[in-house]
Amino acid sequence: MGRKIKDGLDYFPFDVGTPNDRDIRKLVRKHGPEGIGIYVYILFRVYKEKGYYLEFDEEIYQDLTDDFLQSISIEQVKIIIESCLSIGLFDSEMFNNFHILTSKGIQERYQEVKKYLKGAIKDEYLIRPHSHKKSEKTSPKQGKDEKPAHYVKPEDVIPITPKADIKKILSNFLANRALVRMYANDYKITERKVMDTATKFAARADVEEIITDANHFKNALKKQLEKCRPTQSDDSVKHL
Repeated sequence: MGRKIKDGLDYFPFDVGTPNDRDIRKLVRKHGPEGIGIYVYILFRVYKEKGYYLEFDEEIYQDLTDDFLQSISIEQVKIIIESCLSIGLFDSEMFNNFHILTSKGIQERYQEVKKYLKGAIKDEYLIRPHSHKKSEKTSPKQGKDEKPAHYVKPEDVIPITPKADIKKILSNFLANRALVRMYANDYKITERKVMDTATKFAARADVEEIITDANHFKNALKKQLEKCRPTQSDDSVKHL
């Protein structure tokens, strides 16, 4: 019987042009060397453990803080990871749906190293390229600066923000017990309180008008959970 092939990698290619990457520069401008340090650390964990993704839970915050010799706080780590998601260094859709850290670049490098394997990446975790409509070709009869007959000036366009699927966002959030547990620990409340607060917030009549995506939902929910955090007076009553 052959030896089981491990998921992780012993090495991974690291482009020497990485520091000049536009997204990396955004991260460094926002968080300095700590930002790229946290990002690269996560890459090591990704490639070593599962090869193309990292299962995320609240313990990772503590791991990062410990490995950086307490020079960075858990709150800073959380903010840096949120920036990595918003910038696009990690795929926010995969994080919201499956609570994993991965990206198209990570998966492509993994597949290149393990190209002798077929179907190495789980189908539900595979990031597929988004289809783009081909741009409409200019008619040969049109001049270089001539606009087509149906041309609309950009300033005349009213942007339309698609409504978020609140039911799906709430369902994914409630199913993600690791995230619910993390919020419960952060705000010193029970997991049931987190889920009840999320459910009540999602049921608000105006929520579809103000929430655009899962990340927006979580940020708005944090404000609701902050109101549930026990006050010092609550703690003193408990000790009486």
